[in-house]
Amino acid sequence: MKMTLKIVGGVLILLGGLWVLQGLDLLVGSAMSGQAIYAVLGALLIVGGIVVEAMGFQRKSTAPEKN
Repeated sequence: MKMTLKIVGGVLILLGGLWVLQGLDLLVGSAMSGQAIYAVLGALLIVGGIVVEAMGFQRKSTAPEKN
């Protein structure tokens, strides 16, 4: 499960980076190029990817539960 979260987080970060570059018109050749909304959505994807990735790196508690 942790590996899946790490992979999904990484994909979201990469996709978000691509969208930011296209939205800022730094990567041309797409209908998304030069559209500011894609820069904003890309930034949100990057933040979401970081959160998902962080969830994949969390340690599992080994302390026994107190009842």
